[in-house]
Amino acid sequence: MPPLTRREMLCAGALGAVGLSLPQLLRAESADQPARPKSILLIVPWGGPGQMDTFDLKPEAPAEIRSPFKPIA
Repeated sequence: MPPLTRREMLCAGALGAVGLSLPQLLRAESADQPARPKSILLIVPWGGPGQMDTFDLKPEAPAEIRSPFKPIA
């Protein structure tokens, strides 16, 4: 078994505060671990407007509604 990393030791110490001890943690880690996913589904929403196109400055609106920023040419 490889040595525990610093992060694992910190997690073990934090878990001890809630009642889970290091032997219980190691036993749980060595138990049957779920299989890792073999594939993923990646959905990319192409064709949407950019952030700059959706930022409405409302230059013709009254001062109470208008943005404090000025549009560029």
